[in-house]
Amino acid sequence: MPIVHKSDENIREQVISYLEKKKDGNPDYKVIDVGGARNPWCDKYVDAYIDLNRGGTSKKMFIGDINEDKVWEEAGHFQYDFSICTHTLEDIRSPDFVIRKLNSISKAGFISMPNKHTELSCIESVYWVGYYHHRWIFTLLENDKLLIVAKLPLTNYFIKSNRLIHKIGRINSDLIAAILKRKFLRCPAVPSIEWIQKKKLSVNFELGFIWEGNFDYEFAKDDYLATNMFEAAQFYRSQLKEGL
Repeated sequence: MPIVHKSDENIREQVISYLEKKKDGNPDYKVIDVGGARNPWCDKYVDAYIDLNRGGTSKKMFIGDINEDKVWEEAGHFQYDFSICTHTLEDIRSPDFVIRKLNSISKAGFISMPNKHTELSCIESVYWVGYYHHRWIFTLLENDKLLIVAKLPLTNYFIKSNRLIHKIGRINSDLIAAILKRKFLRCPAVPSIEWIQKKKLSVNFELGFIWEGNFDYEFAKDDYLATNMFEAAQFYRSQLKEGL
């Protein structure tokens, strides 16, 4: 199977153990880290980095924008056995482009990002959910396909201060539905997200997986979430509950 290990908590120790065994068995085993020079947590096992800046490492650097071909062409002269991409895909404009490049430049790898429980909770502020600068939410489906969901401003509907509206959203009433659809209110009025696990809300937890060969991904609903706010809010609540 392409995904050999996965978790929505933390498996970085397993990644280190994986690389220790690979490096011990093959001195020529090559590892590249994409977007991680600022926080080189696995620097002992990394041979090269691709990033905008050198950051905190003295290893070989390919400096450039990972959303563009140029820096990949420079690094692509070398085929790597393993790639690392941690807390990067959620920040960039083209996660699918980088995923394709990771699959092409390396034979296996480790990818991680904040889990969906974190990105839909007030982990950073009571005024918004998740991390304010992130563009995408990810979940790993049961078939091991990575689902990519746009993190629209609408996700802030789920902040804790909206408890009353979330409760109203549970009431099955045509009259209430009609009121909430009035233009002056413009409220999705769907219940809060009941599948979020508070025990997984931690800066030390993340969705992460080790892949070998390649792995599949897709944008949710072909990158078109809904026709209105209610449908979009319902999508975040109901569809993202599947997978890690």
